[in-house]
Amino acid sequence: LRLLVSGNGPLREEWGPRLRTLSGTSILVETPDVPAEAYPALLASSHLGLCVHRSSSQMDLPMKVVELQAVGVPVLALEDGSPLEEIAPAECGVLRFTTARELAEQLRGVLMRDAAATNLLAQLTEQARRHSTSDWDDRWTQVMTRRLPAAP
Repeated sequence: LRLLVSGNGPLREEWGPRLRTLSGTSILVETPDVPAEAYPALLASSHLGLCVHRSSSQMDLPMKVVELQAVGVPVLALEDGSPLEEIAPAECGVLRFTTARELAEQLRGVLMRDAAATNLLAQLTEQARRHSTSDWDDRWTQVMTRRLPAAP
């Protein structure tokens, strides 16, 4: 399992080294610095995305979901009370979780080496690809236009 942890939040300096210590024989954890122009291609090369965004206001959107949807990658997303349903309607390749146990069950459900996991990941990927847009910038504009007030 190769886990790429992205983001430039205030805790990156603290968590980056700690996450990399999790690397072992079965898992590789990386915290790459990726230029903005290469970021969509990096996401598109993924089999599965994970969004653990927490909204302090419960009003802002988990943009990691938007980014992964734009490139057709299925997502496991933390359901924290933010308006996730606005960008992730039913059958769009997004599974929601609220607890660590639910996340562990979902990861097991898509990553195990058996037919059921393979089928679930394939189903989620198909849903994500049907829901994706052909252009990264178009997806951002589409989502943000719905959130911002109209110009006078």
